[in-house]
Amino acid sequence: MSGDVHRAMAGVVALGLTMVACSGGATPGEEPGPTAGPAPAEVALRVYCDHMDLGTPDDVRFPEDPLDGDALDALEEALVALGSPTEEEYFAGYDWSVAEGGAARMILFGRPLGPEADRGVFGYANLAVGGDGWALEGWGGCRPQVYAAGYGPATAVLDPEVEPATSLPELNLWIVEQTCASGQAPTGREIVPVVVEDESQVTVTIVVEPVGGDADCPDNPWVPLTVDLDAPLGERAVFDGGTVPPVRLAWPPNPDTLAEQRHRG
Repeated sequence: MSGDVHRAMAGVVALGLTMVACSGGATPGEEPGPTAGPAPAEVALRVYCDHMDLGTPDDVRFPEDPLDGDALDALEEALVALGSPTEEEYFAGYDWSVAEGGAARMILFGRPLGPEADRGVFGYANLAVGGDGWALEGWGGCRPQVYAAGYGPATAVLDPEVEPATSLPELNLWIVEQTCASGQAPTGREIVPVVVEDESQVTVTIVVEPVGGDADCPDNPWVPLTVDLDAPLGERAVFDGGTVPPVRLAWPPNPDTLAEQRHRG
């Protein structure tokens, strides 16, 4: 999503989540480190898959309304107009529901029926009526990612160069921004960690102030971030809450994971 889309999000419900301060150091490699501004008193998190609002991380609601006759006819008409057997095969790989319906525009949400189901990749399709009838404006795969109004999502891993200290109330992370940022580190932009702790686990969700204006989408750099905890880490499991479901973080992170997550969204 663009920065304008993030800023246009409205009506979000504040969550009673623990906020912690963050600090940046020298980045991995030669990239400049981030400068974390003052965190707001609270941040309201929302889950999006492409442009579909799926609710809060604690109350994710996937679209479940099955395609009725009108939606089925619209999709069939759009696929006929597209005339691509490959795309017909793609659409056959999902169980589609209506996320938003209307006489001139529809948004469809797809639950994967094959191997994609294990990867947490869902489908979306945007249909609109044009001069020649229903047509597909856009479609593809999406992962449920966590945003906040005015902020974009980020992925976190445990710092591969610093083993987590069970005796300290802090976590050393590397984070990578998932919003297009022209390959820039978030230097001078606000980074907000939201930490939820209990006796068995720590879940960290990172959101980042997007760059202003248009941005290209090359791979973004990993940057370091230290977050404070309410208590020493101990033997608690650590999760990245930036996706749904949260991802348990291992140390050291797999090098393939570091490469794959450079731009996941």
